Amino acid sequence: MLLSEFLTPDLIILDLPPGGVDEVLNEMVSRLHSAGLVKAVEPVVDLLRTRETAHTTTLESGVAIPHSMLQGLDRSLLAIAVAPDGTTFGPPELEPVRLFFLLLSPPDEGGLHIKMLARIVRLLRHPGTLDVLANAPTPEALLAEVERVEAQHV
Repeated sequence: MLLSEFLTPDLIILDLPPGGVDEVLNEMVSRLHSAGLVKAVEPVVDLLRTRETAHTTTLESGVAIPHSMLQGLDRSLLAIAVAPDGTTFGPPELEPVRLFFLLLSPPDEGGLHIKMLARIVRLLRHPGTLDVLANAPTPEALLAEVERVEAQHV
């Protein structure tokens, strides 16, 4: 399983405007909705917001991985967004987030969901990858970097 198998350029946002949790989640879920991958935006945003309220998905180094299990999906979904100037997401003491990985999986794919989360973390631990992804000039360039790093760890 590779993350790049779940990504297409239309699921990559490079110009996420500054905002908070609601703005980020709305923008990313709206992208999934526009691609015909989720039926409605608000119920998914509510689910993810509830998850963030219970326990933030913000990691160190300006990264967040909002994720949840979602009824009605046929397969796991992945979207990536870059907030060039960083945006508030999670507790105020954490640094602004520049890179978001949104992961949604059907309830019967819990094992795959965990593997994908681990794969995202492994990707980000590769030296220099975070900066390359956060500064990608095009969605295709970001996807190519994901593929390049994954090819080294298969």
